[in-house]
Amino acid sequence: MTVLGQELTARDGKAATVPKGRNTALTEDGTALVATRTGHVEFNGRTFQVKSVMDIDGNVDYSTGHINFLGDVYVHGDVCTGFTVRAMGNITVDGVVEVRSGRGTIIGGSIRAAHEVSAGVLGSRAETHTDVVLGGLPCQEFDREVLAQEIAGLEEELEKLERQPESPAKFTRMGKLRMQLSLNKGKLEQFERDLEELRENQGEPGVRRLTCSMAYPGASVAIGPAFYRFNQETRPVVASLTEGEICII
Repeated sequence: MTVLGQELTARDGKAATVPKGRNTALTEDGTALVATRTGHVEFNGRTFQVKSVMDIDGNVDYSTGHINFLGDVYVHGDVCTGFTVRAMGNITVDGVVEVRSGRGTIIGGSIRAAHEVSAGVLGSRAETHTDVVLGGLPCQEFDREVLAQEIAGLEEELEKLERQPESPAKFTRMGKLRMQLSLNKGKLEQFERDLEELRENQGEPGVRRLTCSMAYPGASVAIGPAFYRFNQETRPVVASLTEGEICII
């Protein structure tokens, strides 16, 4: 009503825009937005999305505190002394990991480094597969693997979608998937060209070495094309490349 008592006709409201982003979905009653996978929640101003990778733009230091994440962690800077990074997935560090402390145990998964890995214990009594890969371009090669896995995931989703009944929603989703797949394949081709160029311009590899107080059976080390798997408890370990073969001291 106006101040003169005249009735004002209400305008029809607009339907609320659901801030649904990647790896999120509405509940059946439409009242809640939930994650469809474990990861890191981000809001870009319009939508919520769940990323399987936590990106740390700088260092892991007092500005971030310790990192404990269920997915993958990508640190674009350094992991500073006194700080820890724990993850259920992969941990990628562009910079350096300062001064080893505590037990320095590496159990399970794959550790990649350009030059050196220093640890207290490598592997476990349960003979957990624990791989150390030295040399090359570890961060770039990891990025390539992530992109290749994403392409494989898109192809699998597209294959499942093709078996579903025809519908406008299916047609729209398939179009988006095919476009994303094409873009990612183009990125991968360019990535491989850039990676090959980086390898050619890398020059001498420098020191490549694994040092640890003890390595359990099931652990392995690869330096360039050479590979060595520990078949018994070995202590201490200094592994380096000599005349094309891995030498354990």
